[in-house]
Amino acid sequence: MLAFFLFDHRMIASIAIVSMAYGDGMGGLIGKRFGKRRILGLKTLEGTVAVFIATTVSAFAVILFYQYLSSAGLLFTPLVLVGAALAMSLVLGCIVAIVELITPGAIDNLVIPMSVAGILLLMGMG
Repeated sequence: MLAFFLFDHRMIASIAIVSMAYGDGMGGLIGKRFGKRRILGLKTLEGTVAVFIATTVSAFAVILFYQYLSSAGLLFTPLVLVGAALAMSLVLGCIVAIVELITPGAIDNLVIPMSVAGILLLMGMG
């Protein structure tokens, strides 16, 4: 659905999707396997940290990939300096970790990508 509505903003759609796929996925995996300290309901500190790290790394990688495509003339995306890309990735990592922590059940699979897309649009990435 995001890819359809954000077809003209492929980088935003991609970041939103990887935030859910890698961030939420790694959070569940690490939280179940290594989670010892419960912080909210069934959510663990270890899982929340994994969400932050996986989202930050995957968002940064997607931004750099789209910058490469743009520099090669294959696709136009807004120019983002490496420092700004890292800062945006860190902010997104924090936000996704918080959203995943407070969102109940499987509904976070909808809330995370929509939140990320909305934040990136508000940040002027579109």
